Amino acid sequence: MEVLLSALGGEIRTATVPDPLGRPIEAPFALLPDGSAVVETAKASGLGLVDEGERDAWAATTRGTGELIAAAAKAGAEQVIVTVGGSATTDGGAGALEALDEAGVTVPMDVLCDVRVPFEDAPRIFAPQKGADEGMVKRLDRQHIGNYGDRFRFTTLQTRYARFIDLWDRGLRAREEGRPGPFRAAAKTGPEAPPVRDRIMRVTTFTDPMHEMDKLHDLYDSLAEARRESGQEAIPFHKFAELVKTQVTALKEKGSAEVAFRVAVKEGKVAFTARAMKGDGDEE
Repeated sequence: MEVLLSALGGEIRTATVPDPLGRPIEAPFALLPDGSAVVETAKASGLGLVDEGERDAWAATTRGTGELIAAAAKAGAEQVIVTVGGSATTDGGAGALEALDEAGVTVPMDVLCDVRVPFEDAPRIFAPQKGADEGMVKRLDRQHIGNYGDRFRFTTLQTRYARFIDLWDRGLRAREEGRPGPFRAAAKTGPEAPPVRDRIMRVTTFTDPMHEMDKLHDLYDSLAEARRESGQEAIPFHKFAELVKTQVTALKEKGSAEVAFRVAVKEGKVAFTARAMKGDGDEE
């Protein structure tokens, strides 16, 4: 927030909002000259606002962030930039949305996030730093949305969001590398379509794909490109990541140090294979 203010100008305002455990605090937000505002989740719902012994991943709420967004809108902000890192919560923003609904505030928002973790993996990866033990992580992971309509809307939104993030990420990576990327026209499948030449698109090895995300995304890009050239739709990234994770786990349980994945095109068909590797890097 301070960096934006020093570069763009503007002013700091404050509002009294609840912290992650519901205690009143004075939290800042920034009003920028272009009519937008900046709200940092960490200022209202941050991990730094809760002592280590007080952390409660189940009870903590982002309600304070929602009230801070509402305060920014009431102060004249026509758009709000929300940064969501460093929170003490695992409610997925539900508390913030509830606060906005109760305040009757509707304002365009840009949400800035610095991670690419799938939503369904959030409890396992982030809840422990917010005070959750193993039992609480499982409870959060199994948390059920009781109302069928809400569950349907949530699942639909989650799927669309995951697809959008994946498409956007691949598009940016392709642009940085000078490739056409996912926004180009799909390959023709009719008689006028040029033949797809046989080749190996990529070979990548993994020991733990969830901690090798750059390699995982590169492998996915190669598979998606091969499928497009062959007239097939790309599979969703979260399904691809789960497949790779399952294959690596299964082969490592059999004693493999690493697992090699290969994307190849042969006779117009895409081949995606996994092979166990020995400790010295040779194939088994």
